[in-house]
Amino acid sequence: DGVTTNGYATLQAAFDAAGNGEMVVLLVDVTSAMNEAFTVAKGKSITFDLNGKVLSGGNNKATSFAYLTNNGMLTLKDSSAEGTGKITSKTYPDTGNFAGFHTVLNKGVFVMESGTIEEASEKVGGGNNLKWAFRNEASQGQTVVATIRGGTIVANYNAVSDYVYDDSSDCTLNVEGGVIKSTGRFSVVTLQNAGSSKPKFHINVSGGEFIVENKINKNADGNAIFYCDDQTNAGADFTGCFKITGGKFNTFKKELIVDYDTMSPSSPAPTHDTGYIDFLQLDSGGVADITRIENHN
Repeated sequence: DGVTTNGYATLQAAFDAAGNGEMVVLLVDVTSAMNEAFTVAKGKSITFDLNGKVLSGGNNKATSFAYLTNNGMLTLKDSSAEGTGKITSKTYPDTGNFAGFHTVLNKGVFVMESGTIEEASEKVGGGNNLKWAFRNEASQGQTVVATIRGGTIVANYNAVSDYVYDDSSDCTLNVEGGVIKSTGRFSVVTLQNAGSSKPKFHINVSGGEFIVENKINKNADGNAIFYCDDQTNAGADFTGCFKITGGKFNTFKKELIVDYDTMSPSSPAPTHDTGYIDFLQLDSGGVADITRIENHN
């Protein structure tokens, strides 16, 4: 049939050996050594099929860490009929402070067709205890794009982070399907702007489901679907960053988009309970399903 299959002792060896257009298939469940990480190199274009298996790892260093980093073009899928394929990771000890931990870090072009990406740490909050299941990160003139077409992204802290370091970098998140869920203490998607007065975020939502459960602290800041965090550049303009034409939004609060600068310094609670619709760039069709935001108090 013209298909050549090779076996490799490690996942990294398989990533390194795969040629452009080829597929890496996970054949068995894999539990990585502590602090072990994997990388898809710049210039490489491959598909990673979880094949119903689980890739799991962890980190016990109080430093920034990514379990799987994509610097090239990576498509993630799970071809199993059961849909049990998963990439999962967590920090140890569970209560430690971490400068930033990501199960999957994208610095290139990423497409998610199916499968699950999970950040499984049970306890979150406090200090620099920042944990994300998926992160888009652009710096030094990079253009970074992630497209979610299916599957599930879930975390106890923040499911997805979009991070822009400077004016020359561009970060795009397209959500066409799938489920993105925060179960513990924060928003579903956080836009983090480190050094731009007009950050180049492009959040395009045409489908999918966004869920904020927040089982830990229902009064925490940022309990919105989208949370705009200016970080070191207070007053940055997020206007026009959002184009929402579809999707379902499900949160125990009413906030769709919250900007950190609009929150009272004396209280982390957002000053409005209807969402910051002025940050939305609507097309002529308006926002489909905007009325489906539910209150679970």
